[in-house]
Amino acid sequence: RVAMVGCAKCERCQVLLRDREFIFRSMWGAEPWQRWPQPFFLEDSCFGRARDHHSRHQDPSVYFKEAASGKHCATNWYEGNSGNLGRPGRLQPFHAPAPALLGFDDSIDRFCYGLGGRGDH
Repeated sequence: RVAMVGCAKCERCQVLLRDREFIFRSMWGAEPWQRWPQPFFLEDSCFGRARDHHSRHQDPSVYFKEAASGKHCATNWYEGNSGNLGRPGRLQPFHAPAPALLGFDDSIDRFCYGLGGRGDH
């Protein structure tokens, strides 16, 4: 199993991940909006599934290595959803470097609008 160790923020995340009622359990489950089983293991999360083949398992470290390297930055993470953001093969234009954002659509929109953004994130 993958151990999570690190900084103070990581320790806070570990506390939240152990909380059976915290939303992390729904956000990153292997099945959309299904809570992770107990005991918690990263292998039971979406990180333990191949991003392009959901039924195929992978070592969760693959997800984090690929995220850190930016391997999939030039893909549309919304593809398959409704609206313009979900259209196949459509990449969102970025005119300058942008931070990676983690959150829910509403909080990401508020953050972007606060910096002068407009439209969908």
